[in-house]
Amino acid sequence: MTPPSELSATWSRITGALQTIMSPEVYGLWFPKFSLLEDSGKTLTLVCDDPMAALWVENSYTPELKQAAMLALGTERQVKFICADEVASITSSESQPQKAPSRTKTPQVQDSPAAPAKKQRTPGARASLNDLYTFDSFVVYEDSRFAYKAGLSIAQSERALFNPLFLYGKSGVGKTHLLQAIGHEVLHQDSSANVVYVTGEQFANEFIDASRTQNGQSFAKLRRKYRKADVLLVDDVQFISGKEKTVEEFLHTFDELFHAHKTIVICADAAACDISNLDSRLAARLESGLTVELNLPDDEARLEILRSKRDRAGMNVSDEILEFLACRIQKSVRRLEGALLRVATFTSLSGDMPDIAKIEQLLRDILREENSRILTVDSIQKRVADFYELKVSDLTGKRRPNSIAFPRQIAMYLSRRLTECSLKDIGHAFGGRDHGTVIHANKLVASRMEEDVRVRDIVLRLEEDLKD
Repeated sequence: MTPPSELSATWSRITGALQTIMSPEVYGLWFPKFSLLEDSGKTLTLVCDDPMAALWVENSYTPELKQAAMLALGTERQVKFICADEVASITSSESQPQKAPSRTKTPQVQDSPAAPAKKQRTPGARASLNDLYTFDSFVVYEDSRFAYKAGLSIAQSERALFNPLFLYGKSGVGKTHLLQAIGHEVLHQDSSANVVYVTGEQFANEFIDASRTQNGQSFAKLRRKYRKADVLLVDDVQFISGKEKTVEEFLHTFDELFHAHKTIVICADAAACDISNLDSRLAARLESGLTVELNLPDDEARLEILRSKRDRAGMNVSDEILEFLACRIQKSVRRLEGALLRVATFTSLSGDMPDIAKIEQLLRDILREENSRILTVDSIQKRVADFYELKVSDLTGKRRPNSIAFPRQIAMYLSRRLTECSLKDIGHAFGGRDHGTVIHANKLVASRMEEDVRVRDIVLRLEEDLKD
């Protein structure tokens, strides 16, 4: 380990460089809260006792930190963040007798018997997990409760009743947070568990790199990394869709882990049936376990999320402002949290509590995006009905001649693509049909669009008209 005095000196040089590239107000607000925990020569690990400050700095000032490190140290550094309470937790656990492992471990094969000992890292850091994404920091609302409980169950069970767990939903609903929270909980139960977190894009890139080297050792190392996992967490799996050889490798990895009773949790931005060009074998595997959809929170849930974030971080933001944000920002929880952080930063720097007019000015870019046209199932039904010279009641009714059934299926397809509504809500809007009917409509329309250029042109024209 690097001596504390050397770390302190290094951090002083970096912060000195930081103060030359940012305002004193911004520096004074955030960076005195941080200290340098470790410098590996390639990565700086910063520690902070304020989780929200760590999240804000990671999202907003990582480029400036890298620039300052280059100026101060002369070489490029990556930057990682860790919370002070986790450092204390790890230190405490190392001095306590180890708990009996709760999972059957896959023996880990060393790359070389003479490999030098590596510097100690926290279990979460070894698994590439964000320290802020835990179950404790996840705000549970009605539409996320089932996903939360499913995630907690699979993390705490040696052999869950379901495997894999497949979570899907639009961007910004908390999938990545839950996915990484599962990893943290597994490591909390047993710090020696081999938890591997990877995005679909990262998996594809690693496979492509191994293919280009045409080196058997590269493939062996890649397969050892993923197929020796006790828990495999895959985010944004839709990125491997259409990449035939990558999918083949992923299927073999999935099967080996599944048959060894290892835990597999996968996230995507859509249901398996709605992911474009997804291999049918992979779709079948995703649907073979427990599938849970996460939907955007309603007004009350958004307000609860904001209150929780404010209270945990000790932000000086009034309830009136939280209610305004919850009402006006509906499309993304991530955007909602970003707006809160922006307001909190303003109040800290100015010392004043802004009024609503000032908030609107401060968040004008976010509010402009939110105010862009919001499509509803009703508006889609009306546009499709007008195009086919039908009544909306024809699309929502029980009649099934092809002159009505196919326009109805197109309207369902567009509702799935252009709105945030769940399969259940879309089915309900079309005369109380179930989610299976909506899934069938999506598959049928997608298939017809591939086979018939006229159908594709009609659907694309309707989509463009609705977006204008």
